[in-house]
Amino acid sequence: MTRRRLTDFAIRAIKPKAKYFEVTDASGLRLGIQPKTGSKSFLTRYRRLGDGRPAKLTHETGSLAEARVAHAETLRLLATGVDPGADKQRVRAEARQLEADRRADTLDKHVRAFLDFQVRRVRKASWEQQRHVLCDIVLPAWGPSRVVSDIRRRDVIELIEQVAIDRPIMANRAAAVLHRFLGWLTERDVLAANPCTGVKRPSVERSRDRVLTDKEIQALWRALDAVGGPATAAAKAMLLTGQRRGEVAAMRRDEIDGNTWLLPPERTKNGRAHGVPLSRQVRELIAQQPVLEGCPFVFTAGARPAANFSRVKIETDAVMKPEKRWTWHDLRRTCASGMQRLGVRAEVIERCLNHASGVYRSVAGIYQRDPLIEETRDALQRWSDFVENAVKGEAEPGKVVRLRG
Repeated sequence: MTRRRLTDFAIRAIKPKAKYFEVTDASGLRLGIQPKTGSKSFLTRYRRLGDGRPAKLTHETGSLAEARVAHAETLRLLATGVDPGADKQRVRAEARQLEADRRADTLDKHVRAFLDFQVRRVRKASWEQQRHVLCDIVLPAWGPSRVVSDIRRRDVIELIEQVAIDRPIMANRAAAVLHRFLGWLTERDVLAANPCTGVKRPSVERSRDRVLTDKEIQALWRALDAVGGPATAAAKAMLLTGQRRGEVAAMRRDEIDGNTWLLPPERTKNGRAHGVPLSRQVRELIAQQPVLEGCPFVFTAGARPAANFSRVKIETDAVMKPEKRWTWHDLRRTCASGMQRLGVRAEVIERCLNHASGVYRSVAGIYQRDPLIEETRDALQRWSDFVENAVKGEAEPGKVVRLRG
């Protein structure tokens, strides 16, 4: 250890040696000089208050004047029983722990937690889409070990734009799922703000208006007959009732009360209890389905509801040979459009499709209070009659012929 009065000029003149050494000022402030590089730092050496062991405190400054002030403050704290070196170590340890916690907030960890959280809160189809976006698009792009707090708006924009190159609609879905996922992390205080805020969906979506013509209804029905199976029977019920595929496919026998199908809130998209008047044709269709012991579903070949609609759609198209592409959801739209053609009032159609406002206390009570019940029943019966005629090539209200199941 070398003693010398430290000045700015003297500090600049000190040259490094082969080994580390220190120069001590009269005040006790020390200057440490590293070998080879000549890097210099100010420090105070003292004995720890607890056990008297040697310790040092490096002052985070390159200025001699500031180092003298820091050295004097260190001596003052020691005189009052405070060990500034221990406090500094504690602060550093806390900082290291915070960084370790931050590094543990990986994308993979939070994706799994989010999907576990959502599985009981959204419909199966919505959950599957969330899983697809996060596991098949986001994780491969950003990496499972990516720290979520490092995700920036620019990252989101670049990912969405990349998806939009060849999958414009999926890019919109990905943007929506990411907004929900990152918003969930914001709600849980994992993120300070949602990086998706302000990010626009890249593609313009236009609502579909595909409605099957009378000839297409005839061709579809005959194709469904040719393909056969529980899914095709469910498809017929979709066309006749105007209800959604998932609702019809999972129709339960205990939901049918006479000539009414009572859908509980947990089985509808909008969470509203809904009652569907069953036309004669739908009741006959249901009666034709086999009753399997221990199975509650109407349209089924086993213990589960009708499925494999994608495969059935391909097989149906192979028989039907449609000129224009159509989807299962178009059957719901065709039903609504057909009732409109038959002169059914708009609010009655809305009620038939469960678009009506208001929430009923229970499914069973719907028909005791609904002033449109008779009109909805009449509307769906008239539409079913119309479909019968269309299948036979006699699509005129009033000309009713029997449809085989």
